[in-house]
Amino acid sequence: MFGLSAAEVTEVYKQRWKIEVFFKFLKQEMNFKHFLSRNENGIQAVLYTTLITAMLIYIYRQVNRIEGYKWLVAFHQ
Repeated sequence: MFGLSAAEVTEVYKQRWKIEVFFKFLKQEMNFKHFLSRNENGIQAVLYTTLITAMLIYIYRQVNRIEGYKWLVAFHQ
């Protein structure tokens, strides 16, 4: 794969998987699959609000040492 070693390919795949788990969290837990708006500004507002909320949940869980959501574990590693 473009001259990468097996270890490098493994690392790239691990990073890609973290993104997939995060997207799954956004869609399933944050309900980011239904948009209230169909215009660009409305979708951006929902996207930014969802991402900020997800990061606040991440910070809250870290501060309070709460384990859970697989994406948080994957995202932190």
